[in-house]
Amino acid sequence: MRKQFATSFCSDDKVREFVAAAYGLDDKFGLLTDTLAVTGARPSQAVRLRVEDLHDHPVRPKLMMPKSAKGGDRNRAEKSWSGTASRSPCNWRPD
Repeated sequence: MRKQFATSFCSDDKVREFVAAAYGLDDKFGLLTDTLAVTGARPSQAVRLRVEDLHDHPVRPKLMMPKSAKGGDRNRAEKSWSGTASRSPCNWRPD
């Protein structure tokens, strides 16, 4: 028998509320939650991010996201984000 997985999506407002609540609990937890919400990365990827993975270009900031480790190669994959980088990843939008 094949397993069925429930997929649910939250509105942008609900995601913002969730991220705000996470920041209310702890700044580090808020930043992790914010990063997950914006990038769509897996938690195992986001916790492996390093400072040097953020290329803070004034016009085209880039975030080098670790691969999900579901395969053999463990190199970093490049994800580009348009807009200006700020303290919160919520201001970035994927291309």
